[in-house]
Amino acid sequence: MVSRANVPRRAIALNSLLRCMSLAAVWAAPFTSLHSQPSAISSGYHRATDLLTRGAWPEFNRYIDSLDRAAGSDKHVRLLRDLMAARALRYQERTAEAYWALDSLVIDTVTAPPILLFSWASERAQNFRDLELYEPGRRAARTALRIAEQLDLVEQANNSRTVLAEIDLHEGRYDDALEAFQKAEIEAKAKDYTKGVCNALIGQGNVRYMQERDEDALRYYRQAIDCAKAGGFIHVQHSATVNAAAALSYTEGAAAALTVYHDLLIKLNSEETKALRADVLANIASLHSDLEDHVSALRSADEALLLNRALDDSAGIAEVQLFRSTALWAMGKRAESLSAIEECQRLARAPRLKADAALKSAGYLRALGRLQEALAQLDIHRALSESLAARKLGERIARLEVQHGSALKDATIEEQRLAIELERAEVTMHRRQRNGLIALAALMIAIAALLFR
Repeated sequence: MVSRANVPRRAIALNSLLRCMSLAAVWAAPFTSLHSQPSAISSGYHRATDLLTRGAWPEFNRYIDSLDRAAGSDKHVRLLRDLMAARALRYQERTAEAYWALDSLVIDTVTAPPILLFSWASERAQNFRDLELYEPGRRAARTALRIAEQLDLVEQANNSRTVLAEIDLHEGRYDDALEAFQKAEIEAKAKDYTKGVCNALIGQGNVRYMQERDEDALRYYRQAIDCAKAGGFIHVQHSATVNAAAALSYTEGAAAALTVYHDLLIKLNSEETKALRADVLANIASLHSDLEDHVSALRSADEALLLNRALDDSAGIAEVQLFRSTALWAMGKRAESLSAIEECQRLARAPRLKADAALKSAGYLRALGRLQEALAQLDIHRALSESLAARKLGERIARLEVQHGSALKDATIEEQRLAIELERAEVTMHRRQRNGLIALAALMIAIAALLFR
C-alpha cells in the first residue's frame, strides 16, 4: 500500500490557480505603458498569470524580457518582473531557487501597488509551504488572503484559503484543514470558480486519506476527477488521479493502484509534470515493496530520486529514501540501506514520515546488534507517535461529542487518560529495564576486571 508518511500530492501540479482578468486591453497595450500606473501593473500581473497557468513558456519569457527593457528606473515594474520570475521558478518546481529569488527582493510596502503586495505574500506562502516552513507560510498566506479580499480578487482569495488549509493538513491539524477546504468549496461554487471547486474537493479527499478514511477519500477524489474533466483542467485531473490511486491501494489492493499509476505515467511525459512523475514513481516503489518485488521497487525509487534531486525537492527525497532503504535492506545491501534511511531522517519534516523512518532505523540497527542506537531511535519513534496519536484522538473526541453528546466524550477522555498513564508506565518500565541492564553490564565488567588482575 502507498505510504501515508507524507500528505498526498496537493491539488494542482501547477501550484497557482490564478486566471487572467480582462486581458483584451492588456494584449493591446505597449509594455512601456506600465510605468507608475497601478492599473497597468495589475494588468501586467494578470497577463503574466495567464501565460504561466497556460504553460506558454516562450511567450512568458518574451514578456519578462519586455518588462526588463521597459522597467528603466521604475521600481514597480522591476518588482513585477522579479516577482513573476520567482513565480516561474516555483511553477518549474525549483523551490530553493524560488526561495532565494523572493528573499532577495526589497519591497516598499508603503508605495507598492496592492496587487504586487498580494503577489509577494502569496508567493512566499506557497514557497514556505513547499519548503515545509509552515508557520511563516501560514502568516504569509493570511496576509495574501487579507489583501485579496480587500481587492475583491475572488480566485486569489480562494487560492490563499486553500494554501492555509494545505498547511493545516501538513501539520496534522485535520479538523481545521477540513473546515477550511469545505469553506473554500462553498466559496468557489458561489463565485462560479470551477477550478477552485476541484481544488477544494481534492483537499477534502486528502484530509480523509490522512485520517485513514479511504472510501471517503476515494469518493472525493473521484468527484474532483469528474470536476476537472468537465472543466478541461488536465493537470488537476492528473493530480486527483494520483491521489485516488493511493486510496485505491488500501481499498482494492496494490495491483489495482499499480494499473492506474502505470497508465498515468504514459501521459506524464512533459517537463512540466516532472514533480508529478516523481510522486507517481515513489508510490509505485511503495506498492512494489508491499508485493515484495524489491528489484522493481528499487528501480522505481531510483527514478523518483533522480527527479527529486533535479527538482531540489527535499521532502520528496526524504520519502523516496524511505522506500529505497526498504528495498535495499531486503536485497541484503545493508550499508546502502542505512545510508538511505539516514538521509531520509536528515531531510524529513513531516511528523509521520519522521516516526516511520525512526521505527525502520531502529529495526535495522537492532538487526545489526547496535542496540543503544536502536533504543534511541525507538525513543524518537515513541515520542512522535504519541504526539500524532494524541492529536488524532483529540479530534476523534471532538467528532464523538457532536455525534453522541458529552457523556460519551467524558468516557472517552477517561479512556484516553488511562491509556496515557499505561503508556507512561510502560515507558518507565522500559527505561528501568534498560538502566538495569546497563548497571548489570557495568557490574560484570568490574567483576571481570577483578578476576583478571
